[in-house]
Amino acid sequence: MQEPIVTFKQAAQLKELGFNAKVTHFYDVLDQMLYLSFVQKRSPGNFNEEETLISAPTTSLALDWIRNSLKIYCGVYPVADSRSFSLGYRWKYYTIKGEDDPVAHESSPVSLYQTFALAEAELLTFVLEYINDYKINTH
Repeated sequence: MQEPIVTFKQAAQLKELGFNAKVTHFYDVLDQMLYLSFVQKRSPGNFNEEETLISAPTTSLALDWIRNSLKIYCGVYPVADSRSFSLGYRWKYYTIKGEDDPVAHESSPVSLYQTFALAEAELLTFVLEYINDYKINTH
């Protein structure tokens, strides 16, 4: 099974933040279509270096880059809901308000994602919103 690729909007936000990892997928800004580099006879690369292309990483790679480059610690974890006797996933990320003062942000206790991939995609959305809302310094 192929890992999920970020949405066009997420890819555009990552490009703005300075995402620079080599990837195999990219979006074309003109038609907002997703392309596989091999099909387009291109090698994997950092497509963000080109004005009309946007690198399209997997959700996992995007979150790894955020953790390593922006130092926002985030992840998805499995949970068992004792009320509904179901298994699923939730997400959490940490930000620093002051010196060594971490603040946890997490999915709602009633939100239980059926798959790891769904929880990870939602986590990426919330982390990108946080970065945008608080104008996190990325360069």
